[in-house]
Amino acid sequence: MNGKATHRQLITLSATIAMLAVALLLPLVNLMSYRFTLFDLPHKIQRLVPGAAPQALAYVLLLLLLLAPVVLSLLTWLKGKAPKGLVALPCCTAALLTTLLLLAKRPDPGVGLWVYLAVAATLLFTLRRNFS
Repeated sequence: MNGKATHRQLITLSATIAMLAVALLLPLVNLMSYRFTLFDLPHKIQRLVPGAAPQALAYVLLLLLLLAPVVLSLLTWLKGKAPKGLVALPCCTAALLTTLLLLAKRPDPGVGLWVYLAVAATLLFTLRRNFS
């Protein structure tokens, strides 16, 4: 960042750090009495989501769950402002993964995924002036 950070930059950087911390530390998926974190999910996707296409989508969404906040924070840090579509990407990714898990037969979204979605949606609505 050049010079002093603006209010929007600080909000974006704080939200991306919170999203990454939530994604890495809290359980994202519940299955009966088990709580799966991001480190467990790549090995459990086949059990959690039936079908080849939804499994591939789940893998892409898990990758985007991590990469979207990292890229968003890097662009905010280096350029001072992130592109409009990239601000919405974490929220859309979390919403799609949540929907995919809600449609699956057994698993349901864990507390981490709901918190991630809440932080991403808050960031999106806080920075909505970027879309005008």
